[in-house]
Amino acid sequence: MARRPPGGGAVGSGKRGDPRTGSRRRPTRKAPRDPRCKPRSLGASSRRVADPAPGDATTLRRVRTRVTRSFTFDAAHQLPWHPGRCRQLHGHTYRLEVSIEGPIGEHGIVCDFAHLNTLVRQAVIDHYDHRFLNDLLANPTAELLAADIWRRLDLATESPLRLAHLRLWETPDSAVELWP
Repeated sequence: MARRPPGGGAVGSGKRGDPRTGSRRRPTRKAPRDPRCKPRSLGASSRRVADPAPGDATTLRRVRTRVTRSFTFDAAHQLPWHPGRCRQLHGHTYRLEVSIEGPIGEHGIVCDFAHLNTLVRQAVIDHYDHRFLNDLLANPTAELLAADIWRRLDLATESPLRLAHLRLWETPDSAVELWP
């Protein structure tokens, strides 16, 4: 004899509270939730409070805002001192993630993504893409390449924006991170 799940409905029927399935539970109906509302805190009452207006100055002063954009470039190098395969000439498709911080401006943004794209392309991508890194750096390790990229971007970033974080992926599972 087959066992019925609690509530009496058929296994997998998905129709709890439906009198046709023999369920004893009544369906619950919830009022639609206002998407602009969020719980006050995890342990607090279930009362909901509306989020502040998008341009609320109090909220904007309390949070740090960081904008991140990702880029790729291809380059070759060799590490003559390395005992393994990196001793030989080889290449990588590097992935670069650049984050900047700054105040949210009058238009509600820290920095236009197109501006960040132009800044990184001019300062970094145009310099390193499809290049032999040994011609540019004496010892082109991922760490030293990331440090040189940081230097270039730090010089190119204008106040009140500041370079907040940089992550350079040499392979899909190996990265170097820099932050102030």
